[in-house]
Amino acid sequence: MLDPSPGRRRKKDGIADLEGFEGGTIAEKVAMKVRKAAIRGMAAASVEGWLSAEVPAINDAIAELSSQGVIKRYGDTLIHADAYESFRQVIKEKLENFHLKNPLKPGMSKEELRATLRMEPKVFSSLMASLDEVSMEKDILRLKAFKASVSDEDKSRVLKVLDEKGLKPPSKDELGEALKMDSKRVGDIMGFLNKEGTAMRINDSLSLSRASYDKMIELLKAHFSKQPDMTVAEFRDILGTTRKYALPYLEYLDSNNITLRVGDVRKFILK
Repeated sequence: MLDPSPGRRRKKDGIADLEGFEGGTIAEKVAMKVRKAAIRGMAAASVEGWLSAEVPAINDAIAELSSQGVIKRYGDTLIHADAYESFRQVIKEKLENFHLKNPLKPGMSKEELRATLRMEPKVFSSLMASLDEVSMEKDILRLKAFKASVSDEDKSRVLKVLDEKGLKPPSKDELGEALKMDSKRVGDIMGFLNKEGTAMRINDSLSLSRASYDKMIELLKAHFSKQPDMTVAEFRDILGTTRKYALPYLEYLDSNNITLRVGDVRKFILK
């Protein structure tokens, strides 16, 4: 029996697979077909529809190949061990390159990595979960051997500026200019400070030192202990800032259920 649904052939492919399809055992035919499916894999039901054999015999062949480690099964998807190994190597190389170029980032976005391989989400997630050398935290992937780190000196330099500027902190770009760092590096350092809790991320460009953030919350509590609501202008005056800062602070407070916007005023809902 020849393969009724062959993939595109090249001259260098030879005819060994065709000979296998013609005279091989059921297990050999299944292994060859799954191998040709590469990392996309092949649904077990598709094997049954492709191969002219009894379903129990096909299932026995799949079970035999799985026990031998020739193919791996993820739900209904079958993937050849060779394709799995290629996948493992590609993932390792991509993460190594990412860590090399982004030594301060905790890892690579799972969706970004999946998109580069153009893989079906469910199969990709199953394969990633089986890789011992890869760690996943939420939707961030990294090699277990990798550990992002920032020097205490860099963290201290950034925190010093944030503390000095108080409730009028510089933007990420302004901070980079002041410290002679590119904005990407500043952003990475800020990511570490936010994770540690020594800084609070307001938006992509703006962060407060923890001390300044705590001061803002105390000023809010003091205001709302006397008044039931607060306008943007009042908030600006309470902090001694401008609308440039007041508006993003209020957006942050609203989104984190600290304040609630009701028309043109805010209510305090922090418990």
